[in-house]
Amino acid sequence: MYHFFTRAIKISFFVGIFLYSFLVVRGQEEIPKEDRGDAFSQEDDGLGKNGDTDTLQKQEENIFISEEGLLEESVEEKEDENISKVRINEVRFTGGTGKTREDFVEIFYFGGDKMSLEGWFLLKVVGENKAINCSSKPFYTFSNIYVESDNFYVVANKENGYADSIGADFKEDFSIALGNTIVLCDKNEKLVDSFTLGTVFKKWHSVAFFEKENEWIGQHQSTPGKKNEKEEVKEYKKTLRFNELLPQPRGGVKDEFI
Repeated sequence: MYHFFTRAIKISFFVGIFLYSFLVVRGQEEIPKEDRGDAFSQEDDGLGKNGDTDTLQKQEENIFISEEGLLEESVEEKEDENISKVRINEVRFTGGTGKTREDFVEIFYFGGDKMSLEGWFLLKVVGENKAINCSSKPFYTFSNIYVESDNFYVVANKENGYADSIGADFKEDFSIALGNTIVLCDKNEKLVDSFTLGTVFKKWHSVAFFEKENEWIGQHQSTPGKKNEKEEVKEYKKTLRFNELLPQPRGGVKDEFI
């Protein structure tokens, strides 16, 4: 009897061990690897046969795209900043069609970095009280040109060799008259700067912008491609006068004098 109970206990012990081992192994197979506490091999940790390599590559690509997007955004912001530093600086006009047409438009770039003007253009709006925008046909479009800080660039009328005579950077067939508005636009048809030749400038040959005064001032002498300089206004003291004159003497004798 004693031996019977002893053998039964031994059998029960081994059966218990077997059942415990079976259940533990079965449980490990059903629990996802990411939830287990045991270590993974290099093949199974996202770099091998479980197919997570694609996910890792996508994550790397997303990081690269994000960095690239930030870079593009930074470049765009820099371009916008530079665009605001381009202006029309001087305009010479000679009256329009039928006149001498010794006209030019000078632009000035006071930005920092070198910048492309590819696709930028100049146009003129004729007449007063007209909308100022970039929808009209341009009279000059820039191409293959980079501007550098603190430099002047001149677009001049090519007729009769005028553009060559003043050393213009660009030449085209166009004319400018009083009442015209000169408009500078970027490649996206965004208005950058404009200037209207009002009748107040009628007696001048050119009009230049002076930053210190923040205003346009008429000039008798133009300065294409150079820094604008105010003309000296000479004041003569009243030490001269008309003293005598002889108009239309009798007898048809041409003895007029002053």
